[in-house]
Formats: sequence, C-alpha cells, structure tokens
Amino acid sequence: SNIKAPTKHNELLEKLFKENVFNPNQYNHYNGQNDYEFLLKMFRKKDKSSISDAQRKKITAIIMNSILPYLKRKLRFRRTI
Repeated sequence: SNIKAPTKHNELLEKLFKENVFNPNQYNHYNGQNDYEFLLKMFRKKDKSSISDAQRKKITAIIMNSILPYLKRKLRFRRTI
C-alpha cells in the first residue's frame, strides 16, 4: 500500500502546522498548508540527494522565516513562566 506509517518528522510537522507556524506569504500563495505539504514531501524523499538547490533554499527559507521565529517565541514564553 502507499500509506506511510507515522514518523517523528511527520508528527512534528503536523504539530507545527496545527500551531499555525507556517505563515501565509507570497511564496506559499498565502496558504501555510503549502509549506507544510512541501516539507512533508521533502522529508519523505528516500534519496535526499534528489532534492534540488531550489528546494533546499525553500526548505531553509521556511525554517528561517516560520519555524525558527516560532521556536524563539516559545522559548521566550517559557523563560517568563
């Protein structure tokens, strides 16, 4: 069958998606779900060398512009408790 068993990165990406981490912007056509689905697709690739330079740049941009700011906010919040 084509259904993949849940994996840690799938669970993590799903949690980030549910937390609205993937900001709508011009690069994802103002739909954060596009970034979520793109990252899922990239993580599911068995042959990581098949990821193009453009795809790597997009992965980096999503991490730097969506995921990292979210994690920084979370850490700041924890320090105030």
